[in-house]
Amino acid sequence: MEALNFKTTRRPGIFAYSLVELLICIAIITLVAAILLPVLLNAREKSHASDCLSNLHQIGLAERIYLNDYDGVYPTNLMLIASFGPHSGLKGCPSAGSKERTSPTLPGYAFNGQLHGVFQAGLMPMHESEIYAPSFTVSVGEVTVPVAINGWGDPLVRGRRHHNGAHFLFCDGHLKWHLPDTVLAVTDVGDGTRPTFNPFFSPNE
Repeated sequence: MEALNFKTTRRPGIFAYSLVELLICIAIITLVAAILLPVLLNAREKSHASDCLSNLHQIGLAERIYLNDYDGVYPTNLMLIASFGPHSGLKGCPSAGSKERTSPTLPGYAFNGQLHGVFQAGLMPMHESEIYAPSFTVSVGEVTVPVAINGWGDPLVRGRRHHNGAHFLFCDGHLKWHLPDTVLAVTDVGDGTRPTFNPFFSPNE
């Protein structure tokens, strides 16, 4: 009786991978992806952080134009947006989450209620001459929920999107990244070494 021949033959020009070879390829691809993914995410975050600074810069320019047009009186957040229209280019933070994007103003950002006013709380917008230290006083900052920045004392409100910190626009127009815990709330007295939301606080006193 003739023995069965189980030897397979391959047609010329056709190459087939074995199961072991496929598993090795999958393992290599997985390893490379695990190495590259954090790098790609970090690059994406840096891009978002750069866009966030650019957005705050545009808000600062719009705020300065408004102050010049209205004799130095700060706008409310809605007034600022309404003054420049829906095509003004004013945008929220690109890293803001879906809940933050429910804000009717600029997603991820909140205006200092002491400066810009909170009509619901009876706070009227201030005049820029009333600010003791513009380079120490925050005008707009990052938050995690759509609230006025009067609630900055609540740790849940403080934005930590960019390398565990947040970007801030100050009343003199400069931008800076800070750890949220280093920025003082409206009610903090301060010692003149840290930025604050209290426009009445003078670091020289």
